[in-house]
Amino acid sequence: MTCQKESVLAAAEAAAWAVYQSEDPSAVSEFDRLRTNLSAWDVAQLDQPLRRRIRDASYKAVRTPAKRSWLPFAQPRKVDVRVEIGKSQPVAALFMHAHDGYLREEAAKCFVPVDTAGRAALLLRCNDWVENVRVAALSKLRELVPEWTAEELTDLVLFTVDRINEWQRGGTVVAAALQDHREWQSALRLVLLHETNGPMARLLRKNLRTLDLDYLLPDLAVEARSAFVRAVATETILEGCARWHAATEWQWVDKVYGLRRRVQKWDKRTVPIATTVQNEVLAAAARDTSAVVRKLAAEHLIREGIEAHQATYQLLANDTSNRVRDRMDFCTRKWSGLKTVKVK
Repeated sequence: MTCQKESVLAAAEAAAWAVYQSEDPSAVSEFDRLRTNLSAWDVAQLDQPLRRRIRDASYKAVRTPAKRSWLPFAQPRKVDVRVEIGKSQPVAALFMHAHDGYLREEAAKCFVPVDTAGRAALLLRCNDWVENVRVAALSKLRELVPEWTAEELTDLVLFTVDRINEWQRGGTVVAAALQDHREWQSALRLVLLHETNGPMARLLRKNLRTLDLDYLLPDLAVEARSAFVRAVATETILEGCARWHAATEWQWVDKVYGLRRRVQKWDKRTVPIATTVQNEVLAAAARDTSAVVRKLAAEHLIREGIEAHQATYQLLANDTSNRVRDRMDFCTRKWSGLKTVKVK
């Protein structure tokens, strides 16, 4: 674990102890300062360790130390933590990760997130294993989501699509609440065009299940900063269909020895693309900086032929990538019976 995350955990334990003992309010402020620097992914990764640290602080501050003398450093709790949660937003942010479901429920009711880490914590509580916590978090989410801007949603797009859609308790409701936001499409477009880190290809394929992103595909194929986004958009346009991962299934390798492997099962739908747009994307793909995208252009020539795309054929036939040249050699052999093309 990185030093930053370990610092957050240590600060959380110190802050929880300070709340239980009603002392050193600066400890809570220090945790809140460190927490705001976390990404949504970091918050999800630290949720369980934070619960353990807060639990440890709680066990040290028992209610009746005289009856628990075997616990070292045991001291009585001097405050009602649920009251403190309602008084202070930093305390509510801390106990969004509490080990006690009653405290998480109270924190979900009182917490108003103003940063990415806080919003991610609220989303996590929407998938909590305690029903009352989920109800409180979902109620707070529905109250706050309409006020969020496109910029605030942008930081949650990857987190939402890659994680929340797989949650079994409250993920579907949360995803629907966020995707119904008036700025969701704008935030999604910004992420697909400008983001380079994260599961970008999976993000695009999951959203291609609907018709909402078809109008963006030409721009994504040419202008997206991520090579994976350009590849998926280019593939969709050149093939005229969108494909996405639907499920996984077992495939036998050798039944005698009981060997099998998991393979991905894909679903698809037709995407209507104008011929002029397809030709423009093909020409752009042949000049792309990524060999993965250029190989898609070569595959298209193998399927459709080279007669109508001479300039693109000549460019790809002399490509610097061995994989692209190998596909073009096959393309030349396949279509040489129709028209002989000499490569310079």
